[in-house]
Amino acid sequence: MRKVTLLFVLPALAPILLAQNSSPHPSGPPPATALSVPVLHPLIAQGLAAEKGDGRSPKYEDARRLYEQAAQLGVPEGSFYLGRLYLEGWGVPRDPARAASLIETAANAGLRSAQLMLCDMYLTGIGVAHDPTAARHWAEKAAAQDDPAAEVRFGKLIESGRLGIRPDIRLAREWYQLSAEQDYTKALTAMAQSFLKPGATDLDREFAARWLELAVENGNAAAAYVLAVLCVARAPDDPAALQRAEQLLKQSAAAHHGLLSYDASTVLKKHADGSSLLDAFRYVLGSTRQTRETDARQNRLASWEKADRVPPRIIDRPRLVIPDSVKLKQLKGNVTLQFMVTKAGFVENIEVLSSDHPALTEIAVNGVQKARYLPALKNGARIAMKVRQSFKIAFDDPEFDLTSLPAALPEEMTTRPPAKITTP
Repeated sequence: MRKVTLLFVLPALAPILLAQNSSPHPSGPPPATALSVPVLHPLIAQGLAAEKGDGRSPKYEDARRLYEQAAQLGVPEGSFYLGRLYLEGWGVPRDPARAASLIETAANAGLRSAQLMLCDMYLTGIGVAHDPTAARHWAEKAAAQDDPAAEVRFGKLIESGRLGIRPDIRLAREWYQLSAEQDYTKALTAMAQSFLKPGATDLDREFAARWLELAVENGNAAAAYVLAVLCVARAPDDPAALQRAEQLLKQSAAAHHGLLSYDASTVLKKHADGSSLLDAFRYVLGSTRQTRETDARQNRLASWEKADRVPPRIIDRPRLVIPDSVKLKQLKGNVTLQFMVTKAGFVENIEVLSSDHPALTEIAVNGVQKARYLPALKNGARIAMKVRQSFKIAFDDPEFDLTSLPAALPEEMTTRPPAKITTP
């Protein structure tokens, strides 16, 4: 990754200030780069290891004891991680109000992760009364420490208007730029998204494309997909633009990361089946995700019925149910499960092979239990078969608002192509 000067995209902006001195040029501690890694206090490191356990058998009592020791020594992370236990009720009685108090102690000590979590708690009313003004206070506190992730978070809240003030796109972009200058890739995608609003002009899409190019250089799969969309929108008949779009789609699909990578794979498959890239995009952008999943399920069923020997294939994967407290924690990690898919396509005998946190294990297991599969076939007969599946679970804010993207594109990009009519 490289440092780049990013000011070429933005026009000169007059200084715009929020209430409570929300200047995009705050004073505070020395800048922390996007690559800095915090050094954990030994008690915190031991507590996190106990909390994780082996992904199946956490030692929450040990974690609580270690976090309490750290908090008594004045280590902010001790109060923060202890608060997380009370927020969900892991090894302690669930007590969101006590969790908020502990997290606020860490936030007052300057811990950015605690400040951002407290902001979200005030926005959602979990453990505290809903209070956008208090949320703004804590989001600004975190951003004022020159933390690139916090700057993007604050910018998005300013842009959305969730802080109880009028949305201010220009001030939001100033915060994105401060973050982007620290080479934080999500700042580049946030800046691009700020131009891709309903009714976006050709110039807006050009600005967005410039920011997306920088994000693609840093390996961002979501940016690769959206830039491919803009390449086709800008020149649907230009062979060079179409070639570039196809390269970007392959880059996004190969990452296997998020819904946009899935959409990239869908576009490529449609194109491989004979549709033009424009029509493939029109299908994806002009259809609901539910419609596309139904179409994919029907295709899998059709190929399964003709097969002689195939492994189990998913046909119904319900959306994961994520507790609010887990979303607040922004937990992320990997879970690997092994399970049996029966002759009827149901899941049985789930084993946890590895997991980065018990909460992620619970989410993955619940999701698999509700899934339905086409059973494996051997010599044309249904058989039960073991399946090993890995899940990458993350609860970051989505990098792109998928619901608003079609409205930022020319109409010809989002009109679903007519179904092909075959004659006998």
